[in-house]
Amino acid sequence: RVQTLPNQNVVLVYARDEDGQYSILQNAFLCSTGRATPYGTYYTSEKKVWGQLFGSKSSNYQYVYGQYVTRIVNNILFHTVPYFTMVKDDLEYEQYDLLGTAASLGCIRMNVESTKWIYDNCPYGTRIEICDLDTLPVTRPASPVIDPEDPRRGWDPTDPECKPKYAVTPSPDTTPDPTPFPGVT
Repeated sequence: RVQTLPNQNVVLVYARDEDGQYSILQNAFLCSTGRATPYGTYYTSEKKVWGQLFGSKSSNYQYVYGQYVTRIVNNILFHTVPYFTMVKDDLEYEQYDLLGTAASLGCIRMNVESTKWIYDNCPYGTRIEICDLDTLPVTRPASPVIDPEDPRRGWDPTDPECKPKYAVTPSPDTTPDPTPFPGVT
């Protein structure tokens, strides 16, 4: 079971206890939600390594892309902070430091490490609850900050391929699927 808490901008992941109930807190991730993040209970239905997203003001409302995309409902997705292109060093780095705030158009944005964890560990049909909690059951998670002067600023610092590279384009055998995957950033 996954809970997304828009009022805290945190995602909580629960594992099953010995009675089969999802009551054991397994992970907590910092996220960004937005005004259009819908409250309710949903079930994951689709995944892509790269997905096309609707852009925001910082991308001049052009399409942008997210990694490790998991559909929650309609155009609401779990995905990374947006990238201008499907290249891992082309991150909208000025958006990255907004993690933990209501910065998205409605999707659930997280860093690469967190989003990939959801992608890898939450199968199709995983229950997603979007609700508010007044108190977190753990300390609020943190995310690294990107220095805009760092030449690696286009990389998500939690991406395992980031260190120590400065710029990489995908090799032919790892070229992302360019099929559009509309979603709200």
